[in-house]
Amino acid sequence: MEMNYLSLFSGAGGGDLGLQHLLGWKCKGYVEYEPYCQKVIKQRIADGFLDAAPIFGDIREFISGGFAEVYRGMVEAVSAGFP
Repeated sequence: MEMNYLSLFSGAGGGDLGLQHLLGWKCKGYVEYEPYCQKVIKQRIADGFLDAAPIFGDIREFISGGFAEVYRGMVEAVSAGFP
């Protein structure tokens, strides 16, 4: 069974590389505030190293915009870096 997850406080995606390549998990969305880290994630997606998925910028907007509810039932796990 494929494990789908949501990545919170993704940073530059290092933890996601491990989840995706070592465990075979599939990322359905990234939430990362820092623009530089967002650029790195976008490049890693373009390079094929990270799963293609939406990148959200601010956890507060992710929650207040209703996206957290959208992801309920779409993912089996949530990963989180240090905010």
